Amino acid sequence: MAEDSDSDDGIDGFGPQSPPLTDQIASVLRRYPDGGQILKELIQNADDAGAQEVRFLLDQRSHSTEDLYDSGLSNYQGPALYAWNDAVFKKEDWKFLGKIEQSGKKKEVLKVGRFGLGFLSVFHMTDLPMVISRKYVGITDPHRGLQVVPEGGAGIQIKLDEFMKHQSHAVCFSGVFEMSAQVVDYRATLFRFPLRTDDAVSKISKNCYTPDKVLGNLFASLQEEASILLLFLRNVVKVSMYEWNETTHSPDCLFRIEINGNIRKNREGCTNLAKCYNKTSSKTSIIISSMSTTTCEPPAQSYKVHNWLVMNAIGSDCGELRERAQKTSVLPWVGIAAPTLGDLNIQALQFELHDISSGSESFEELLSKLSGQTQKIVFEDS
Repeated sequence: MAEDSDSDDGIDGFGPQSPPLTDQIASVLRRYPDGGQILKELIQNADDAGAQEVRFLLDQRSHSTEDLYDSGLSNYQGPALYAWNDAVFKKEDWKFLGKIEQSGKKKEVLKVGRFGLGFLSVFHMTDLPMVISRKYVGITDPHRGLQVVPEGGAGIQIKLDEFMKHQSHAVCFSGVFEMSAQVVDYRATLFRFPLRTDDAVSKISKNCYTPDKVLGNLFASLQEEASILLLFLRNVVKVSMYEWNETTHSPDCLFRIEINGNIRKNREGCTNLAKCYNKTSSKTSIIISSMSTTTCEPPAQSYKVHNWLVMNAIGSDCGELRERAQKTSVLPWVGIAAPTLGDLNIQALQFELHDISSGSESFEELLSKLSGQTQKIVFEDS
């Protein structure tokens, strides 16, 4: 006869235990780079949601902690980075947001990885991401420091009007991209990432993120690559960056980039070909189009136009590759952009959508410089 269990009720814990959520996120961050990549992931997420415009705001102000929905939020009323886009959250977005390395778009080959590993890169700078969309506020709390978070949970969803009844939150969000205490149905998506401070007790990262680091690292990196930022996206046509400090009454625009003219038809052509390929395994199709982007730096209103010739090749003549793509829900898609008309000092760029089923690198890590780390120079000026 087997020996009796030491447990009074005869039941002991058994089997592997899942590591704490903070440990899982920390593990992801060790494999995923800090820096300008973070903003590009947020742009890619917005593009996957169908957004046409993305805005970033560095809010350097500190806000009151007297009237909060939960006292645990008092440590997150300081400087923050906001990320806004003009799409709205859907039910599945709320469901999959915050799931470790589990994107809600696994079976949609046109989605690069909405709220998958790439989104977790925001934890390089924050411990408590917040999001407002339509009638709800979502707060992800991996440390489970909020009293209102249910046992075993890692976040909460709150009705927007209930959240904004608390004056400290109303002041914090008021004036940020059309948000105010009177809004009960916010028809856009607004993330708030409170910046991690030196005195933060974080099990995710010891990385302190100051406003200067946001300006000199995240914003500067995005601005440096602005001319190529929108070339291979499917929906986003405008990105802008703002700053709000203690001495100003509203955000100041620092920089913006937008695509000129009507490119919707060309983008729709690529999307339709991609959908057709997924259903019928068609052979390689190529779309060639011209595109120009304009960058602007207020307050001097310094404009610069960049002109490009863009080629997208979708599909493959290789039967083995088509079969593999269908099994893994990925899409053979290569894009190349070449500068024209005075922009020949800018090297041409290539992006690729790779199959990651047999590799150790993540999908996001194999994307173009627009939404990932890898970028290849396919030819230089000649």
